[in-house]
Amino acid sequence: MAADNLIYSTACYYCQTPLIPYRNVISAPALTVEFCGGDLSVMTSSTFVICPACGLVAQSPRMSDERIAQYYSSGLYRQTLGISIEDMDADEKRRALDVAVWLDKCGIMPNSHADIGASRGYLLQEVGADIQEGYDVNPKYAVSKYPPIEDDKTFELVTSIHVLEHTTDPMRELDWYRSLSEKYVLIEVPGINAKGGALRFAHLWYFPPKVLADMMVKCGMEIVEIDESSNTRILGRVV
Repeated sequence: MAADNLIYSTACYYCQTPLIPYRNVISAPALTVEFCGGDLSVMTSSTFVICPACGLVAQSPRMSDERIAQYYSSGLYRQTLGISIEDMDADEKRRALDVAVWLDKCGIMPNSHADIGASRGYLLQEVGADIQEGYDVNPKYAVSKYPPIEDDKTFELVTSIHVLEHTTDPMRELDWYRSLSEKYVLIEVPGINAKGGALRFAHLWYFPPKVLADMMVKCGMEIVEIDESSNTRILGRVV
């Protein structure tokens, strides 16, 4: 249901069970507004609902698809996180190294690699495949040497690290990842108690590990590995 460029969810995206209230949270975007003749620093209030059957959590109400597209493609997402570019880069480098080490432990050393939400390209660099391509909705922030992924190309490994929770249609997104992959798809999303938190304005979903794994299976993958130690990390193999 949509009103005033907002979308309200009443039924679970995954299993169609009626949703119930869950939590209200305060988070970035960190903004400055005019108030009583001067500037006032504010954070954003977001409301989340939960499916009592499968546990999927959704932000409701949320911005319309068009507003969300503007939020990311314009650069507003990173501009209003309330942290410096240097700190963002350091966090992305740390995450990229952690994911690359984990993949190596799993014996995944691809010849070709596509990274969704590639940003600066740190994960592509750490994995070090011979063929590297990336996609980011904000190309001004992303590294320009990674061209847009062509729909007819496929890769041995497709990664999506902290991207799916920002998307408006996760199953369609997973279908796209599957279509790009010859062998492996790696998804990582925030855990409910992870540092930074799954529940904040920029995140439209919290995916319980079982629900995310089931979604991947429905999109044509078998589950190879699941790591729930902090965030939820799932490695799937195309079948």
